[in-house]
Amino acid sequence: MLHGANPPPTDAAHMDATTAFTLATGIRVPGQSEARAAWLGLPVETRDRIGTLAVDHMLQMFLLGDDEAAHRQPLRGYSAAEGEAQRRADNVLDELWHLIERALPELFGTETTGPAWARPADQ
Repeated sequence: MLHGANPPPTDAAHMDATTAFTLATGIRVPGQSEARAAWLGLPVETRDRIGTLAVDHMLQMFLLGDDEAAHRQPLRGYSAAEGEAQRRADNVLDELWHLIERALPELFGTETTGPAWARPADQ
């Protein structure tokens, strides 16, 4: 059961990613505002690396052409190139995941502890 000043909508299609919400247990789940604050606290070099990886991942996914019209599938018919794009997309996503997780412990916790926001207030 969810409650709080900003209850989540009943229809997921209308979910507002910018809104934090509070669980019945008192755990306040961060929203986009908290993510932005954490992002802005990162060193410029880390933000640049994350941004570069995000754009590279998007490029590799575009090259794969999944869910794109035929004219937007640049590697269509070149299975070796598609395989390479998939390999690169997977590697970049792994690097991006680990970089973000390590850079933002306030959102994701550490390897040994969960994030502080995920613990009930009485703990």
